[in-house]
Amino acid sequence: MSAPRRLWVRLRTVGPQNRDAYRAAVRQASDAASDAGAHFWGFEVDGGEGRFIEFLEGPDDTVLTRLDERTSDVLGAAAGNGGAEGAWLEAEGLRCTELTDG
Repeated sequence: MSAPRRLWVRLRTVGPQNRDAYRAAVRQASDAASDAGAHFWGFEVDGGEGRFIEFLEGPDDTVLTRLDERTSDVLGAAAGNGGAEGAWLEAEGLRCTELTDG
């Protein structure tokens, strides 16, 4: 049996003028996650133009915290809400642990 993985979920609002920059930042975050043995995805909410849901998945909170520290400023600035501090003001966060048998 493999070890459980961690999943963090965050909603983010992106201004219309910032969508292209945000999408580029999502690609950078995805590359950084891959380099760290984790995954990062960003999805636009259907019918909610400018609302995105971000998923950060990896082996443990330590890896995800480091990855979040490396990418939050870029994602927040690209979204137009002033970097990590502004991003958390605009975001609702949720963290989950994978269910495993045993």
